[in-house]
Amino acid sequence: MSKIKSIIKVLPLALFTFLVSCEDDEEIEYVEVVENLPQTGVEDKYPYVDLGLPSKTMWATYNVGAHQVRTDKVGDVIYETDPETGKKRPIVDYSPAFHGNYYAWGEVSGYGQPCSEYPESYKGPKNPLYLELIKNKTPKVHYLPDYTKWGGHENMILKYNFREEVEVGKMDSISRLEDCDDAAFFNYGGRWHMPTKEQLIELKNNCYWAYYHNYNGTKRQGYVAFRAKSDADKGVISCRGKAKNPEYTLNDPHIFIRYSGYRFGFDSKYPGNTMNLGHEGTIWSRDLNASISTAAYCLVMTDTSIVVISTNRFTGRPVRPVFK
Repeated sequence: MSKIKSIIKVLPLALFTFLVSCEDDEEIEYVEVVENLPQTGVEDKYPYVDLGLPSKTMWATYNVGAHQVRTDKVGDVIYETDPETGKKRPIVDYSPAFHGNYYAWGEVSGYGQPCSEYPESYKGPKNPLYLELIKNKTPKVHYLPDYTKWGGHENMILKYNFREEVEVGKMDSISRLEDCDDAAFFNYGGRWHMPTKEQLIELKNNCYWAYYHNYNGTKRQGYVAFRAKSDADKGVISCRGKAKNPEYTLNDPHIFIRYSGYRFGFDSKYPGNTMNLGHEGTIWSRDLNASISTAAYCLVMTDTSIVVISTNRFTGRPVRPVFK
């Protein structure tokens, strides 16, 4: 295919439009680039967007851990002075180009982070393999039931369990993550928490969704959930290859959910196995599937659909915090 030269047109509000050639899949698209992405406000130091949802739920701009430490051209970390303590701290940029950490459901340690201790309030049986990871200060890299904090297969479910027939653990009939096991609350605090199944469904049904092959010029694939401008736009999904409504631009209130894939399997080396990276987006809910205690609900986005389903709770998936 002949190469297509980039055509750059400067518009107000730092908005640029690029005509780019994607030789891998023969796609041609117009790429919006906005200098300052919209945000409604800041809650406990973390930016959020008001998507106009019926429940008044506010969604975090980024996934937990979706940031990078700012460095100079040489690669040295750039520091700033904390106005409260007067101490130096690294400058952290929150960027939609980064997908954040991957969490097994019910764990608060992301991929590559030290495995978290069991809460002091928990008095039940513990996963011996996970205890070994804690003892040896091994970072979280394995996404299999045997290496999950609360188990995750039919013979071992230590917490959040509606099954009577388990060899290790007991039925506690807890269907929603407690704060100590909620990765959003644990890392952000305050009013932040992981979304419920109902909040994921609300997001899906009340936003206008558009697939972006090169979101904001970052070369990241995924969906943008726009604050719907009309009732007719609510729940509409402009999938890959389908033109989006021209009334929506990146200046409008929205969140971006990147095709971050998910982690699955035994992994002893960095960066490890990430399934469907660049082809699937996903976000955990805080709700268990009570009918299948080894599974929890999540939002899953592909090129052709956006659904809320339940899946194996030991898999590693991103977390997008909410509050209201």
